[in-house]
This record gives sequence, C-alpha cells and structure tokens, in this order.
Amino acid sequence: MSLRARASRHATAVAVGALALLAYLPALASSPGRMPADTKLYLYLDPAGLVGRAASTFEPDQFAGWVPFQQITYLWPSGPWYLLFDVLGVPDWVAHRLWIATIMFLAGAGVLWTSRLLGLSRSGAFIAALVYQLAPFILAYISRTSLLLLPWAGLGWVVGLTVRATLGQTPVGTDLRSRLARWRDPALIALVVATVGSVNATTLAMIVPGPVLWIIHVAWQRRISWRSALGVTARIGVLCLAVSVWWISMLYAQSRSGAAVLAYTETLADVSRNATGSEVLRGLGYWLFYQRDPVGATTTASFDHLVGLRTIALGYLVILVGLAGLALTSWPHRRFAAMCAAVGALLAVGVHPIDDPSPLMGILLGDGEDGLALALRSSTRAVPLLLLGVGLGAGALVSAVGASERSPAPRRQVARLAATGVLAAVIVASLPALWNRALVDPAIDRD
Repeated sequence: MSLRARASRHATAVAVGALALLAYLPALASSPGRMPADTKLYLYLDPAGLVGRAASTFEPDQFAGWVPFQQITYLWPSGPWYLLFDVLGVPDWVAHRLWIATIMFLAGAGVLWTSRLLGLSRSGAFIAALVYQLAPFILAYISRTSLLLLPWAGLGWVVGLTVRATLGQTPVGTDLRSRLARWRDPALIALVVATVGSVNATTLAMIVPGPVLWIIHVAWQRRISWRSALGVTARIGVLCLAVSVWWISMLYAQSRSGAAVLAYTETLADVSRNATGSEVLRGLGYWLFYQRDPVGATTTASFDHLVGLRTIALGYLVILVGLAGLALTSWPHRRFAAMCAAVGALLAVGVHPIDDPSPLMGILLGDGEDGLALALRSSTRAVPLLLLGVGLGAGALVSAVGASERSPAPRRQVARLAATGVLAAVIVASLPALWNRALVDPAIDRD
C-alpha cells in the first residue's frame, strides 16, 4: 500500500472515530442509571413479549382486545436490539444509550460516505457529516420517540447508494451477471428502507425526495440518460415496495379495523403552528419542541435554542455557512444540494400558517384540516432533507478553502485544517445538550 493510500485510510478512520466519539460518549454520559420513557415501555420491560406479539393484527392483552397501531414495527430493528441486550443481561439504560448513539453515528457516517462519493474533500465530508449528525433536529425525538429518527439516520445511506447506482461502475452488458449487478445497489437501498421505514410512513415519505432529486440532477446534467434514470428508479421502487409489504399490510389492517388514530391525535393547526421558515431553517419547528405545561417544558433542551442568544447565533452561523457553500462554490453537485435544501424547507414548513398556506400546500389542505394534509401533518420530518443540503454546502465551502493552486500545498492544507477545526468547534458548541450530557430529557426519565 502506498504512503498516500495509508494517509487516506488514516484520515478516514480519524473522521469516523470522531463521529463515533461525538455520538457514544455524550449518550452514555447522559443521566447514567436512569431510563426515559422512549417510544414504548414494553421495549425495555418485556422485549420478548413485545416481539412475540408484534406480528399479530390483534392484541388481546390491552383494552379488552384491539387492533394495535404500528406495533409491527417492533419486529425490526428495535425489538431485536432490546431483546438481545435483555438476553445478555445488559442494563436497560445502557442498551438505550447505545441505541440512540448508534442512530446518531449511522446518520453522520452515511453523510460522510455520501459526501466522499460526491467529490468533497475529507475535511469537507467530515464537516457535512457533523452538520447533519449534530443538528438540533434530534432533540425533540432522541429520548422520547427515538424510532422516528431512523429515516433521518438512513437518508445519507440511501442517497449514497443511489449515487453509486447511477454513477458507479455498473456493468452495461446483457449477460446474466451484468444484469444482476445493476440490482446490487437498489437491493441495498431496499434493505436500508426495510430497516428504517416501518416506524412511520410519513417520516419515510419525507426523505424520499432525496434520492429522487439526485436522479433528476444527474439526468439533467446528462451524466446518465433519462432512460437509465427511469430504469434505476424502477428497480429501487420495486424492491423498496417488496420489502415494505410487511408493514404496509399491517397499516391497511389497522386502517380498516383499528382505532381512528388521526381523529384522536394532535390537530393540524397545533402541529403546524411552529413550523415557521426561520425555525425550520435551523433544523427545528417540530411542535413538541415548543410545548409547555405548568410542570415544565416537554423538551427541556429547547430552552437553549429558544432563549439562549449564543446558541441561537451559533445555530444560524452553521446554517449560513452551509448556504454560503451552496451559493459561492463551484462544486459540481451544488445544484443537487440546493434542491435538497429548498425542497426540504418547503415540505417542512408545510401548511404554516394554516389560515394562509402557500398555493402548493393549500392544495393538500383543501377545505378543511383532514385528508392527506392531516396524514402528513408532521411536516417538519422533512427537515433531514434540508439538513443534508445545508451540510453538503458547508462541506463544499470547506473543500474550497485552500483549493487555489496559487499558494503552496502545505499552506493550503493548513488553511483547510484550520477552517475544519473552527467550524467543527462551532457545530459542537451549537448543540449544548451534547456537551451538557443532556441527550436524555430529565422531564421523562426514571430510576
């Protein structure tokens, strides 16, 4: 192995290691020995029983028998995760911290890998991954409904595999081996979707534009033909649908025979109230992040981001750096990143303000607060798409630092490393819950 190849592998290992440390150390240091009411208590109290019941369309042990809502999602991956740690005798709180840390790490690692596929420098790819992994978007979910973060964790991998499916060295022959090779990356995408997609159909739907925008981008650039683009899209769609039948069929059974869930949950007006453009832009806007009652805030970590001037300023600084990268660099794929940011922002704002929505969202709203608009009511679950675009923009800007051939190579390298270090420090500082060891919300934890 050449010296250059060794240096490249070492740099990649350092970046991956840094992402892992920024996920696992803060998670394990947050409220050790205490357990939050995250997603479903049966995951920790009786994982074997929950997994055993999850495949049934009828639940006899609750409410004198009923058709459960989305219980099948615990078949994979959360149920087996907690069942394994239960069998091994690992404390519940450790299993939970490793769970949320793994979600965070995989989210960052996916964007890191995709950024390198898209031609960003190692420093730029690391910054893109940090922007995505350490976004305040996670705070309303991380210790209350962490399963809803699975599509966020999978977006980078889905986009990266789509990039490889369109621009990779896929054989173009007509023999059986070549034909099968064209199904490799779509099959891997389907496996990711099978892992992250069952938890919530809306959350999955909100990240679908990512790979679609990439396919449109490369076809528009004429890097692949529109016919090839349609072929890749068809292969991905067919396989993703095939691996999703298991939970789609359960949703169908629940919609026919179960409780009318939409009629008994939060209203569209309540959910959309805080999805303003300014809040969405900094990765926020989810209604639970702002809710308070006489006892306290629903999300304790929200205080820093709502009243802390330093945290607010640093958060906006990170976003502005990403937007500057989209506007000022000559990175070949900045149009794709800009489309992700724009579409993510549009979808995340959704029908806000509900009494005067945009013309596009007004079509979904129709004459009342029901139908498709209500089904897609948690529109801020499209924020990961925005964060991906902004993160790639920040990475492009860092990659452009020291790219000029006019200055000596050592000076360019020092400049890029300095820019990477400063921006990484800003990103970490913009998420106080990370270094305050507060990823687990004290409002909902227990011994």
